[in-house]
Amino acid sequence: MRDETDGRGDDAEEAAREPASGGTGAHDESGGRVDGPAGGSGWWDPYLLGEPPSPPLAVSRSFWPSEDDPAPWPVLVGVALTAVLAGAFCAASGFGANVLVVALAATGTAIVAGRAGGRRGRPGWWRGGFALLGLFLAAVPLWRGDDGFGYLTVVAAFAAAALALGGGRRWAQVARQPLVVIARFPGGAEWVSQGVSALVARRRGGTGAAMRAVAATAALGGVFVGLFAAADAVFADLLGGLAPDEGVGPVLLRVLFAVFGTALAATAAWTAYDRRDRQREDTEPERAGYRVGSRIEWLLPLAVLDVLFLGFVVIQAVVLFGHQDGLLDDVETSRAAYARDGFWQLMTVTVLTLAVVAVTMTVVPRERAADRRLAKRLVGVLALLAVGVGAAALYRTASYVGDFGLDRVRLVTAGAEVWLCAVLLMVVLATLVRGVTAALPRITAAGALVTVAVLGAVSPDAMVADQRVRLYERTGAIDLDYVRGLGPDAVPALDRLPEPYRSCALADIAADLDEGHPWYATSLAEVRAERILRDRPVKPKWNCPSAVSSEPGERR
Repeated sequence: MRDETDGRGDDAEEAAREPASGGTGAHDESGGRVDGPAGGSGWWDPYLLGEPPSPPLAVSRSFWPSEDDPAPWPVLVGVALTAVLAGAFCAASGFGANVLVVALAATGTAIVAGRAGGRRGRPGWWRGGFALLGLFLAAVPLWRGDDGFGYLTVVAAFAAAALALGGGRRWAQVARQPLVVIARFPGGAEWVSQGVSALVARRRGGTGAAMRAVAATAALGGVFVGLFAAADAVFADLLGGLAPDEGVGPVLLRVLFAVFGTALAATAAWTAYDRRDRQREDTEPERAGYRVGSRIEWLLPLAVLDVLFLGFVVIQAVVLFGHQDGLLDDVETSRAAYARDGFWQLMTVTVLTLAVVAVTMTVVPRERAADRRLAKRLVGVLALLAVGVGAAALYRTASYVGDFGLDRVRLVTAGAEVWLCAVLLMVVLATLVRGVTAALPRITAAGALVTVAVLGAVSPDAMVADQRVRLYERTGAIDLDYVRGLGPDAVPALDRLPEPYRSCALADIAADLDEGHPWYATSLAEVRAERILRDRPVKPKWNCPSAVSSEPGERR
């Protein structure tokens, strides 16, 4: 099998065996073939593509545990606890405390495993920051009731946890870390299985005692739980929320989530424990990439893009802020229409600019200091001008929202545009300050996660509802069909609408809340919405229109 920690693996062995099998190509010291049989370019050029591909069916030892180092028993306890919590709390439809509870259990298991594996002291700033950010993201569904955005926060929490566990300094390391953690799921399960087998082997003589202890615990627990439930209605209700009462389907779903909780905690614990991964982040060699041979190949495209971006930014400044309405008359459009159009195209420009910057810094030769300085200046100018393009896109979004109201898509994409502009500013700073360049991959990842965390904390539905209600108070226009589809976070803002529009906007939300969820799958936003609707119930007999005032600015 190939060991990725030293970058060599089976290719070195194949290189040693190649002459015996008739091969005539030359090999470098890592086993890669440099020249073909006739002395020309071979199938793999180590200076062009980096490391050679793994042989078919080869499995890296970094994805599979060693047989002589099983999981210690405290880790097994943590994995079992996480599995029980995931099976008990995550099978319900909805988010609440369940996500945070499982995340805390898995985090605690990883900390215990790290201590057992020799990790001492506090984690580094980046790993500790990603860990705290992941826990914050896992806590967002507890106080916000937007289940749609909740899925995104859960995915972001997993990505933050992966970066906290595996680290990563370079772009490729940061980008692939969540996938690496997923790929280690089978290895984590195998590591825990080895720990269970080792524990049973050590305790073989005490198996009978363990079974008697479990039986006694179950009997005593059953008696006292029954007495507590009979004595206290609240305790009985909370206990009833954990008991499956809908047949085989919910039980199987709980088992499925328990298996997922086992895999999650086992993988997190093994990644934190594995001593072989301890120095991989620092010792993994930087792979050689393609470099252009002539200066004109990168200089001309960058110079043209700089001039093009400069011209576009100047036009935006003149039209949007210079009050040159004659230019708009030439293209037969109004100032409002001009400001509203083009957001998606400009956001695409921002994304593509980041791609151009990444490719440029990869292909520009590093041998000549003059080339490096010139490339940095051109890239810095391009990134700064791209920030101007991003600002124009955000201005157009603000104009659209002022006329037609905010929606989820506009809010989330505007947040993404702010993040992209922040990354571009960091690129500009990296061209001026040497230390920023090394931290740029992790800054970019942290910025994306912080953007999701901020949007989740303020709730897109709450912001959309508040802006729509304020637009109604100013213009008398509101799209009732749209606001009816918002979640419990929107209730405090929609409650400010006059009747019949208040009841029309809240009817569907009230119906969803009447279905009810277990306490661990109920957010604080849902509790607040239920209290508002209980104090002021909706009036279902209204004949609700689809919208009030179809044109912005028309007062009803």
